[in-house]
Amino acid sequence: MARSSAMGCCRLVLALVTAALAVIMTVLVETPVVTELPEPQGVPVAVGASLAASGGAAGAPEVAPHIGGEAARSAAPRMGSGGMFDRIASVYDSTNKWMSLGLDQFWRKTLIQECMRLEPGDKVLDLATGTADVGILAGTRLQRLGGGAAAGSVLGVDPSAEMLRRGASKVALRGLE
Repeated sequence: MARSSAMGCCRLVLALVTAALAVIMTVLVETPVVTELPEPQGVPVAVGASLAASGGAAGAPEVAPHIGGEAARSAAPRMGSGGMFDRIASVYDSTNKWMSLGLDQFWRKTLIQECMRLEPGDKVLDLATGTADVGILAGTRLQRLGGGAAAGSVLGVDPSAEMLRRGASKVALRGLE
């Protein structure tokens, strides 16, 4: 009976490992599909947008000092679930990595390197930036492409103040401000 139980456990573990490996292999082999969108005609483009922390450029739009705070929530009640992400911000990155079996990093790198086709001088708006992982990769890529990206080349916005705080800390640690 003990041997039968042990064999059942071994088969279960083998099935779980096989399923996880199948998912990983499928993702690694899959080629991203990039859809070219036409340039918008007659649409004004905001120029000079920068983070308040960078000191602001001449003519740059002002950024609210309480990003994601209570004032933002009352002004835009449908903005998103910032409160929920405020509560999980401390474990978001590690949980995301664990739940995706580490593939989240691969997906972000693929997005930046293969899908976005960044060029020197490009500006990136990272909506729902969270803890800024995509924005950091985009900023790093722009620095490599142009020998240094201008301040404000990447702007991340998110309804969660705590996620933004964590993202801003990661940006500062990498010297990308």
